[in-house]
Amino acid sequence: TFIHQEQQFEETRHSKIAGRLYKVAGKLLTQLNEQDKQQTNIIMSPVSIQQTLSMLFLGSETGSQSRKELQEAIGYANMSESEIQQCHEDYAQILSDFELITKGTLEERKSFEELMKADIKPKLKLAQVQPRSPLLDLSTTLMTGNAYVQPDYSKNITKYYHTSFGNVDDAKAKAELFVKMNNWAKEAEFDGRIMDEGCLMKKTRALLLNAIRVEAFWTKDFEEFEEKKIFYNYGAKDMPA
Repeated sequence: TFIHQEQQFEETRHSKIAGRLYKVAGKLLTQLNEQDKQQTNIIMSPVSIQQTLSMLFLGSETGSQSRKELQEAIGYANMSESEIQQCHEDYAQILSDFELITKGTLEERKSFEELMKADIKPKLKLAQVQPRSPLLDLSTTLMTGNAYVQPDYSKNITKYYHTSFGNVDDAKAKAELFVKMNNWAKEAEFDGRIMDEGCLMKKTRALLLNAIRVEAFWTKDFEEFEEKKIFYNYGAKDMPA
């Protein structure tokens, strides 16, 4: 069943939205590289960025300048309304596939851990066949403060982008949000809390949160720390140490 889930994901990935996402990712990476004067490594999530902007696009007014700019930013320029609608539906399918893959991975890991805890002699051999399935976990939350949300909009972003809701003016809901997001970050092994009271201003009307967690194996494994270090000898020819 899990193999079938991965096959479904492969089919979805080749939908029209994938090409749009690659273009958005290319533009973002180019802009970040131009801004990065130190030439450091850049890590970003085009899926998170496009997903969040797509949710804003869903709520934009038809014919408005904001809608035009968002449509360009998410790679939907020159697309008909029916094509854009298909992209929203593709996103819903992709997120559903992510959830199925993650569920399958967690079940495989649990079964593997139970086997490792059991009194089995060839544990070393068993450890060599540990699950290599990926974990793809996305979390999106919309928090509003004294702002009315159109029922159709809340229905659509839940349907297409699997978004949960909360109210920043509701102390209990806000506290639950912080616990949820920080626990989620802890499970993903982030260092420290990612949310606290200081991240919200008193005049906050809306807060859109998106986080992604990816755990996967390289297609071709390699040994860690096997690269030869450079020995710097103050101006002379640099040689591997």
